[in-house]
Amino acid sequence: MITIDTHEKLGQGELRGDVWLQTLVRETPGALILIFGRDKLRWVEIDNRWEDVLDQHLLGELSDEDADRFLAQVPIPEEDIRARLVGAAEGLPHYLDLAVTLYEDRPDVRAPAP
Repeated sequence: MITIDTHEKLGQGELRGDVWLQTLVRETPGALILIFGRDKLRWVEIDNRWEDVLDQHLLGELSDEDADRFLAQVPIPEEDIRARLVGAAEGLPHYLDLAVTLYEDRPDVRAPAP
């Protein structure tokens, strides 16, 4: 398995900019290649043979319930702090992860407040 993150940065916004990534996919038959990015791949616009190869899925945001469940399992026991973090993250897992890091790095001298 090969994982590529932020694929849109490879081509700096140009449609043919990630030709090497297309070559990688072509030259590794049978490999599972996960490509993450903010934008869908537009390779079909250049070569329609990619239409049967690409299986693209947009990732949605987490529900408030799922985000709260995640934070409770960290654990972040304070409900008021979890509620504030869930609201601020607006369903984006990356922001929840950052919030957990900040929570865990807090000084143990005082309890965090929302």
